[in-house]
Amino acid sequence: MAPQPPSMADLPPHMIGPPKSSEANRHLLRRPTGDKDRNPESEDEDEEVEDDDDDDDENGQSSPEDPTKSAFSQILASVKAKELKLGKSDDRKAFFNKYGSYLEGHIDDNKNLLHVLAYEASFNSSVKSLIGRLAKRSPSIFPMLVGALDDNERTPLYVAITKKNIKLVSCLCENLPSIDDVLRKECDRSETCLHAAIRLKLPAEIIISLVSKASENTLCKKDSKGRTPLHLAVEYEKCSSSQLGVVQALIKQGDSALDEETNGPDYFSVFRYHEYTRDKFLKQKNRKAPSRPNEMSNLRPATGTADQKLEAQPVLKKPTEENRTALKEEMKTKDGPVDKNQPVANSKEPRLQMTPAVALSNDIVLGAIGPERRGEVDTRKNQTEELVTKESADLIRDEIKLHYLRTRRPEIATTRLYGKNLEDTTICFEYAGAPTKVDSDDFKESFRNVKFDTILQYVAFPNVEVHPKPALSKSGGDAIEVSGRGRTDMIFFFEWLRIEKGVKRILKVIVDDLQDPAHSDEAIETALEGFDVEVLEWRKVDLCPETICNSSDKLREVYLSWSGNNAMLRAWSEPDGLKKLESLTKVHLHVKQDLETSIRTTRNINNFCERLKTPVPIEYCGTSTVAPSVASEVSEATARKIEVSRIERGRTEQLVAGNPASLPEKPELTLSPHRWLDCMDGFADAIQNVWKAAVKGKPSQSGDINELRRPVEVALIDDGVDVYHEPLRGKISSGKSFDYGDRGENRMRPYWVSERGHGTVMANMICRVCPMVNVYAIRLETQYDGKDPKPRIVARSAAEAIDAAVDRQVQIISMSWTIKQPEKQKDKEKFDAAMRRAVAAGILIFCSAGDAGAHQDSDYPASCSPNKVIRIGAAKANGNAWEWVGSLNNLDFITPGHEVVQRKSEDVLMQHFQPQTGSSVATALAVGLAALIISCVKLGALHTQSVGVSPTAVTMKDLVEVKQHKNMKAAFDAVGTSRESNNKFIEVWRLFEKAAKDIQPPLEKEKRLGIVADLARNFIPSIPESVIVTMLYVPDPVSDAMVVVTRIGFWNVATKVIK
Repeated sequence: MAPQPPSMADLPPHMIGPPKSSEANRHLLRRPTGDKDRNPESEDEDEEVEDDDDDDDENGQSSPEDPTKSAFSQILASVKAKELKLGKSDDRKAFFNKYGSYLEGHIDDNKNLLHVLAYEASFNSSVKSLIGRLAKRSPSIFPMLVGALDDNERTPLYVAITKKNIKLVSCLCENLPSIDDVLRKECDRSETCLHAAIRLKLPAEIIISLVSKASENTLCKKDSKGRTPLHLAVEYEKCSSSQLGVVQALIKQGDSALDEETNGPDYFSVFRYHEYTRDKFLKQKNRKAPSRPNEMSNLRPATGTADQKLEAQPVLKKPTEENRTALKEEMKTKDGPVDKNQPVANSKEPRLQMTPAVALSNDIVLGAIGPERRGEVDTRKNQTEELVTKESADLIRDEIKLHYLRTRRPEIATTRLYGKNLEDTTICFEYAGAPTKVDSDDFKESFRNVKFDTILQYVAFPNVEVHPKPALSKSGGDAIEVSGRGRTDMIFFFEWLRIEKGVKRILKVIVDDLQDPAHSDEAIETALEGFDVEVLEWRKVDLCPETICNSSDKLREVYLSWSGNNAMLRAWSEPDGLKKLESLTKVHLHVKQDLETSIRTTRNINNFCERLKTPVPIEYCGTSTVAPSVASEVSEATARKIEVSRIERGRTEQLVAGNPASLPEKPELTLSPHRWLDCMDGFADAIQNVWKAAVKGKPSQSGDINELRRPVEVALIDDGVDVYHEPLRGKISSGKSFDYGDRGENRMRPYWVSERGHGTVMANMICRVCPMVNVYAIRLETQYDGKDPKPRIVARSAAEAIDAAVDRQVQIISMSWTIKQPEKQKDKEKFDAAMRRAVAAGILIFCSAGDAGAHQDSDYPASCSPNKVIRIGAAKANGNAWEWVGSLNNLDFITPGHEVVQRKSEDVLMQHFQPQTGSSVATALAVGLAALIISCVKLGALHTQSVGVSPTAVTMKDLVEVKQHKNMKAAFDAVGTSRESNNKFIEVWRLFEKAAKDIQPPLEKEKRLGIVADLARNFIPSIPESVIVTMLYVPDPVSDAMVVVTRIGFWNVATKVIK
């Protein structure tokens, strides 16, 4: 027989409350409509669950009650009246006999009994008793009830959180053996319970307790905007003093959330989302006038989200009859339907009212931290909410940044912190592979354009000497004389980072100091002072433990180079040795087998490990004062585990693979020079003086003039560029590296060092032709496959490099290399997309021939966009194509690329690397020529600015047009090409040889600029052809005869041979 609807008369009087009127129960029988009709624009607001409170259905009559609704109504009535008693066995038996078959049922909107309690009941002893008994009676069903979604996509726990019913939240969680499944459930707007708790700013201790019970997968769940709970927690307007603990708990429990990004188009990481909300808040604040003259600018209540205005502080006042109704309505809309069993308007005792919001007690923590306070209002925070401060926000920002830098590879950390990193901020400094002897001024100039973060992930230095030798200095005092043998070179580099580059903190330091003489202890301490180093790998044999401790009190990890002397092991493990470092957890011991046997050495190391485990005596526990009663506790606390790893030093250790920069000099080349190179060297010397004079002066108010003064920027995509190379010093504007090196080392190969010297030579050739150019160096990732001695370019890194060049908005991309078409479809699509972006951005793209002879293949990047790329091949000194470039029909132009002689060979880099032959060199020279032509047009436009516009004047419009692909090819043709090469070899002397002589001093500045403007007119297709008529007297490259070429505009209209 089906169970009959329960009757209130069937229960003992003490278990039920007064009869529930139909008016009071009517809200249980309706579907709430307010949330279904919510405006999606308000989804970031601190809204709470509310139900429709209409009294009648559409026919004006109450709906008939089904048995489950009737049961829920009666239970709710007794709960609200605090009359439900389940402490005795007979009471529980009577309750479950009458209601047991309905407790797992649902009513309208698919609400179960827990939903009803969460929506309608205030927490009291009856609620607590009922939930506890339900959990014990049905341990397998209760978690499903807590995690069940109603038709509004809310679980009972989610409802309790959104209504800020802290005690109910605690009670539900206490009665669940595991709440991770419930916390992971996606509710309204794809929010989880943690999203809601953080969005609505529940007390920090409640959030932290919930976080501690969540799995990593749960903490990575995203809301409808792609935000994890951690994203919400770091919003600037939530950054109160207690929020740091919430953020730390989220990171500790769910580190993977740091790799999640919000939805497009922004794709914010956690750190970038914090910066976004910070900027947004400050901009909004700056647009508002302060309400009071003495209003503090860095404080605000921790309420609302990034889109909300500042709210007024709560004000305590007694309610009056006139505002009781308003208070009731406010509570109904803000916190859900009002409990009609609780006195509001009819209360005989006056109650304190808070305007505009009702304060909530926040002294209840999951796990029942303290007794329940019935009817008591928490006043420990004076009824005010915590204040957001810039100091709290900065602490939270640093916490996120430091965790990224400690736990992520350099390229990943850079992306998480800076996205595309358009400003090229560097988070590490890798000097390995660069020259080992440097001049201090030259070093500073070479790295002048490198921009560092204030916190560096690591710095790595080889054994490098600097001149003049730095003096030892002490903070706040004068430099003292250097008298010992110990070196001081590292003082210069760390002072440079600290003072000139603004670095405040370095997490890891790597220094090769194994050669004799090593740095003195005092020099090491001076160099590292104030950087709060966490991982120290200063490779000095038997480094003094006192020096280690003085270098940084935040060391977590130390690398020790051990000579084999047991006295050092004892010194390191003494109470006032490494054990003084309270954060130390790892020691890496580089072992050198020396005087002792292997057995004795192993025993000494084992004893060293045991001594590190022993507690530190109280007198060595730092400088803090400790009461005698807790001395033993402190001693036990310092008996932490320090992990020791043993590393045999049987191999040669290098910071990074060798580089031509450190190789011995080779004999100077004595090959015959090219006329092409001689001509361009002479013009380059002259034009750079004209350029310097023309762009000199303060920034102009005219944007056009400032643009004309800006150097042409070329993105050189290669294996890096040695910025310390003298001809390039100061010409490398910035750069990026996509060479991530050995994945296990967590190191990045920087763009300011060339892997094989190839990129350095290419940059040198570009700057040789156009000394005014800026080179944006982008380093590719290269790999060796064992089959070819030459490294193989990774297609993925090439695509990323092209994208970086587009983001930089360079004018020219230079790629003096070829690769086979990527085998992986994903890599091919990425490469093709990057090339399309570059073409769409109007960037001139140069690449080289494959130098594969007649067997030309579909090499990238040329075959990717064959009609939008200028492909260059190598020519001999006589203007003929080099045999290995293949068919001239596959090339746009050829320039010198066979036995090319360096202009200057004093530099060791240029002496070692000998790229005398190949299309890569030819491509770099062609790129330099293109940059030179654009620079000449800029000078011509500057001349127009000073003398005025004329029919033949060079203008800004001409500058825009000359940078187009077809027009640059036409400009190359305008320079002049040889018939023997099928008009592919550019004979630069036709235009530039005479011009180089004409613009030499002592000619006045304006006249020299005018000559360059006349030269620039040859490259401008927009000037009418009838305007420009030139007569060129040039030698025939085949015979000794002179050829007179009459040219109108770009076109040779007549030729005459003069014997």
